[in-house]
Amino acid sequence: MITKAGRAGNVKGLVYLSAFKPDSGESVLDLLARLEVPMDGMELDGRASSGSAIRSRTGT
Repeated sequence: MITKAGRAGNVKGLVYLSAFKPDSGESVLDLLARLEVPMDGMELDGRASSGSAIRSRTGT
């Protein structure tokens, strides 16, 4: 559907959002491991008070 909408002449841009939510008592890292998300090039963001923010090692 998003591909078809992107071809319309009056569309300037499209944004695709995706999210997930850990189960109760599950950390974000636990969720990523359970879903087998590739984490190559990623690390914890030390600025996060909960330690659950993840960013690329290149800083982007």
